[in-house]
Amino acid sequence: MEIDWRIERLDEGEMQDPRDEGCLLRIVGKVKEEGVAAGQLEAYYILDVDLASSRAFFELWDMDGETCAIYEELMAPSQEDFREPLPRLLETRPGLLVIDYIALFPDFRGRELGREVMRQLVRCCADGNIGAVLLDASPLQHRDGAYDFFDHEVRALPWNGDEQDTEKLRGYLRGWGMHQMAKTRYMVAPPGSLSDTHTAKWPPVPILCFWNTCAYCRRWIDTDGDDWENGPEGPIHLGCR
Repeated sequence: MEIDWRIERLDEGEMQDPRDEGCLLRIVGKVKEEGVAAGQLEAYYILDVDLASSRAFFELWDMDGETCAIYEELMAPSQEDFREPLPRLLETRPGLLVIDYIALFPDFRGRELGREVMRQLVRCCADGNIGAVLLDASPLQHRDGAYDFFDHEVRALPWNGDEQDTEKLRGYLRGWGMHQMAKTRYMVAPPGSLSDTHTAKWPPVPILCFWNTCAYCRRWIDTDGDDWENGPEGPIHLGCR
């Protein structure tokens, strides 16, 4: 199994390594099994010294409508911190990996491939800053607009009551070592319980950023030291023209 990654920076930071100043990254993966398309995934890497703070909300979470909604759902009723167990899990590692979905085509279900995709995602994208991994446990077939956004990924999925399908999915995810986060749609686990190894290479592919990534070579543009210009497709190194 292999995953073709695409990582896009959504915040407005300027450091080449986004972890140096806190960041919001969107991760998209195309899953392949022996070279054949098998499914896809989408997740967010979110890092700040205090992700529950109002400053982190305005500088990071609020940069995308989906992550804004995630923040609001994760907050405790007091609005002073996240719901448990996140404060405990983020105490020494303040970052979150929030997975929106892992969706497999029908021919690739029932092989434990989903669990292997999770291991690979955590192995490649959850560096030493990530204290918790969250996975949206809403069944794909019951999500609003699922049949517009997805096609093969929702075919042949069971169609029972929403609560019945949700509990079945949660039971399956508990077998991965994940636990329900009370009053949310998320299952949660520390990264070490989902994958016992982590790649030394982070990120797995260059991070794309419209305002400081060359549209041609996809390398970082040092706006103070590099020769560059704005082209029709975005900023480019002069040597790439």
